[in-house]
Amino acid sequence: MRECIKDHEECSSYRRDAFNLPTRVINVSSQDVSLHVTAGEVGKYAILSHCWGRHRIITTTKNNIEARLLKIPSDELSRTFRDAVAVTRALGLQYLWIDSICIIQDSTDDWELESSNMGNYYAAAEVTIAATDAQDSSVGCFVE
Repeated sequence: MRECIKDHEECSSYRRDAFNLPTRVINVSSQDVSLHVTAGEVGKYAILSHCWGRHRIITTTKNNIEARLLKIPSDELSRTFRDAVAVTRALGLQYLWIDSICIIQDSTDDWELESSNMGNYYAAAEVTIAATDAQDSSVGCFVE
């Protein structure tokens, strides 16, 4: 990623300043990840592009958001989500955005607001982690 920013004219001219973070991001800076409300903070983050598929995945709801702000148990994260956390950490980034966790799934108001901003979230992310070979989140980001 450093090489891309440094040596690729198109990438380096794009921008590498920090932008306003999405409304909520996953803080991956400690062993236990947690949801973080940004309140307009500026920073850099990774974003995950993935297929929800048929397997049940972790979501944030009105009932569990307070618990997610304290800790997201790693055993609740799918293989794809655990891989995305590992990649985010390896790139030296503190934050990760995953739609199912960062949008309150049973709130129509939150869903409408956040889904209308998703294009901006992807555009402003430092990097997009794309789990393109995975039919669902149980597969992971890497294939042999």
